[in-house]
Amino acid sequence: MSPMNGLRAQQQPLNTLLPGRNDPALQGKWGSPRFVEDLVKKVYVSSIRRIVDRLVDGGNVLVVAPGACLDALGELVGGQVQKRTQAKWHVVGRPPSQATTLNKEWDDWTNLFGHIAEWRETADTGAARRPGFLFTNLDLTANERQEVETSPTAKNALWALAECTRLGGVLGLADRSGPAVPTAVSRYFDEESRFTLDELPTETFHHLIPQRLGKAFARESYLSGVVIQTLALRLRWTDPLRVVRILDDVATNLELGDAGQGDLAKVLAAIGARVCPVQFEPPSVVAAPSARSDESLALTQIRAEVLEPFKAWLGTSGHTSDEQANDLARRRLPSGLILHGPPGTGKTSIARWLVGELDLPVQVTSAAQIKASGYGDAERNMRDLLRAARRAAPCVLVLDDADDLLPDRRKVTGAVAGAEVGIVNAFLQELEGTAGRLEGVLIVLTTNRFTELDPAAQDRMKPHVRVPYPLTDTEVGAIVDVVASELGLELSEIRGTLAERFFDSVRPGQPGGPIKTAEYRYGLDAGLFSPREIRDAMRILLPGTRGQVTIYKPTQVDVERMNKHYAWLSRTAQGGPYR
Repeated sequence: MSPMNGLRAQQQPLNTLLPGRNDPALQGKWGSPRFVEDLVKKVYVSSIRRIVDRLVDGGNVLVVAPGACLDALGELVGGQVQKRTQAKWHVVGRPPSQATTLNKEWDDWTNLFGHIAEWRETADTGAARRPGFLFTNLDLTANERQEVETSPTAKNALWALAECTRLGGVLGLADRSGPAVPTAVSRYFDEESRFTLDELPTETFHHLIPQRLGKAFARESYLSGVVIQTLALRLRWTDPLRVVRILDDVATNLELGDAGQGDLAKVLAAIGARVCPVQFEPPSVVAAPSARSDESLALTQIRAEVLEPFKAWLGTSGHTSDEQANDLARRRLPSGLILHGPPGTGKTSIARWLVGELDLPVQVTSAAQIKASGYGDAERNMRDLLRAARRAAPCVLVLDDADDLLPDRRKVTGAVAGAEVGIVNAFLQELEGTAGRLEGVLIVLTTNRFTELDPAAQDRMKPHVRVPYPLTDTEVGAIVDVVASELGLELSEIRGTLAERFFDSVRPGQPGGPIKTAEYRYGLDAGLFSPREIRDAMRILLPGTRGQVTIYKPTQVDVERMNKHYAWLSRTAQGGPYR
């Protein structure tokens, strides 16, 4: 269960918050290994207790955690296990902070084999205490194909791990930002023994809040649970040491006001500017899409079901201390948005318009970009992308060509079927898996083939908004006007001719019939002029060289050239010669 689920932060006295870097209580220890160890112990106290209990009972534990915390975790867990069992604790490999490559890390094999042999010789006598083994850098056992390295050192590492886990009492550590631990390694740890320290627990988050920041929001020397929970929601996927640096920087550089008078919205904005991952673009003003008018069915639905709930949540979380109002606004957030319809109708343009309206960080990516790496990399790319989105929240993630990225798992076949299924599984697990819902992240899928999307993705991503061809001649005329302005065309004499042509089918000569009705046009997936096709057609009106002319006035000759182009398309599509 996600630490944030079902938990509400309690108010905390200011003396339980983090002293400032110049506080005498720290005596220059800010950022030291002892400082980090103390911080990790307070923040992950519950997880550390469960890890130690399992190791003392002779179990094996794999911990995937922020890289900056691995040294401290190893010291804390090892120290507590030794104290409770009075047994030896053997470290295999150097500390992760000194990591370079696998072959340089796992080097002291003679001593390790000796420890294993010693345990075997004394185990039958009942006199020996169970030793503990700490294996560092298990993420470094993976190569670029997420398989175990083939070097002799890696093979020795795998053999030693197998032997040690058979004896019991193994703690394996891996950096959550590194490669995924290969299955050949992780299989030595059962599901109940794998701990992923991704989300910062709400109940201990106050240990990361500087006292100076807390004082600005305090009431009678107590920091309210609402403020703690709001900050935790914003930073819960961030490395705890980075959280400390971010909040200390905010407390140092912002004018926080008197006690109890802090501006939470200003603090959240400052945090957002510091926490946004590099691959997410900062918010920017994006013009309303030229492909649509504000009264279109698509935009009306998006405003009501996506834009307004998200704006309500963003406003509530930053400006109110009403915990019930915060929770209600959060529950009303849409789980996602699927924009579907024919090619070129402006789905990506509408997604970018939505980003501009929300004024949030955004990343736009496609199936081709996620799948561009080697076999097995796409699944990891998907997980990394969604985890980055968690850390950037609130933000928007736009996935273009979603039908190619999230195909129906029942229909995929061939040599890459396993990889395709893995990508879909990774998406669904990160969307609403063990780490909890992707709260504060608006995922927008665009697709030309809605029915080819995996049913589970369709079910979890709602609402579904169809972006059809222009439905009326008025819409077509509006698009013609916008494109003319973009291209520098003066259409006073031919606007009506163009609007009439673009309201017809792309291939001339097809029967008109019901093609003129909005109901019929709404359901079509091919054959009509989309906004993109209208723009391409109007480019044909331009002469080959324009010289210094900024505005061009097309003539009927230009219109005939454009019509000739589409007549040629129609003949070649039917297999006939162009004449």
